Amino acid sequence: MTRTISGLVDLLEEPLTDYWQHSGNQIGVTALDASGKLDRLRAPRTARNARLLARAAALQQRASGFEPAASASVLAPIDAKLAHEARRSALPASRLLRVGPIVRGWRVGEYSRSMLGLQDVLRDLVQPV
Repeated sequence: MTRTISGLVDLLEEPLTDYWQHSGNQIGVTALDASGKLDRLRAPRTARNARLLARAAALQQRASGFEPAASASVLAPIDAKLAHEARRSALPASRLLRVGPIVRGWRVGEYSRSMLGLQDVLRDLVQPV
């Protein structure tokens, strides 16, 4: 968690806010029916993966500029997220050729550590480019 005071950013270990979803929310996460979930799997992954990679790169750049310098415990997960998003963006167009890199990423915990787990494994395996 970060806060800004006089142009400086402090890293705080404890969360200061919480987010709660309920059925009457006007914005936020929406529940998808089976058709919506299938539509997501059919949607090309290129734009989404580029957006996730850009967000991870921006976070890394911002965190590396924290004063005082961010600790390795803060930067290491950000670096790992950026590396994972770079690998996802570089997955081959051929679904068959994606299997090896995706299984390796799953084995080392990349998907469970920084993603939606099996949902994103499936997405990376089947989405078109």
